[in-house]
Amino acid sequence: MVFYDDVNELWQKYFTHSKYSLGRQIDRDFIDDLKLTAIKDRIISLADATYKSIQMQGVESFKNAFLTTTALRYNNTVYNAATPDGLSLCSTAHLYSPDDASTQSNKGTLALSIDAWDSTTTLMQEWVDDRGNLMAVMPDTLIVAPYNRRKAFQIAGIDGKGGGYEPGNANHNINIYEGAVTVVVNPFLTNRYDWFAIDSSRMRRFHKWFNRRKPENGTMTDFDTETAKYKTICRHSYGSAHYSWIYGHDATS
Repeated sequence: MVFYDDVNELWQKYFTHSKYSLGRQIDRDFIDDLKLTAIKDRIISLADATYKSIQMQGVESFKNAFLTTTALRYNNTVYNAATPDGLSLCSTAHLYSPDDASTQSNKGTLALSIDAWDSTTTLMQEWVDDRGNLMAVMPDTLIVAPYNRRKAFQIAGIDGKGGGYEPGNANHNINIYEGAVTVVVNPFLTNRYDWFAIDSSRMRRFHKWFNRRKPENGTMTDFDTETAKYKTICRHSYGSAHYSWIYGHDATS
């Protein structure tokens, strides 16, 4: 006999695909005057703006991890960054389920250190699901701003460099995390002290990016004005369906 279990419905998450576009115009006389360097710079700036916009959208969830209704998008417009349970992505009070008021936290304020990483990953591995069973979270990624680059790589270790010892320890204790942690240094994180422990497998499940239309380039010349027009258009949505892939520290040092 096969036992068929029911799945508890938690909170719904809706993704709305938004359209983004940007263009440049170049006059025919500008081309005739052989302003080739300026033309190239304008076209490159269009590609650069597209790349940076997508990168800044991708980091929004981390920049606003501790906010809800006061979150800011990359273009400084306000939006609600709450996860489906109505709380910030990193919160001290995530509910087990809509029917269970028990809570658990994925938010802290510790400055980055190997001890803070150790305690954080332990807490993540103790998380339970809506039925009280261990989630089997395995943190394997550390995301930081450039300010914490050195600390992050000291914790994670670098192949062929160092002796495999814990950073800042005079007793030459073995660094058990060396080779087991991936460091991501994101220059678009605006709070230099914030850092995030990630389970990359769960991140792929719960932190979504939907490309409905990848960035497309187009160009045409207007018949009447003899103006060359260049454009980039894309359409996508992104966000988190659950919090259980991340633990964030809103640190101040």
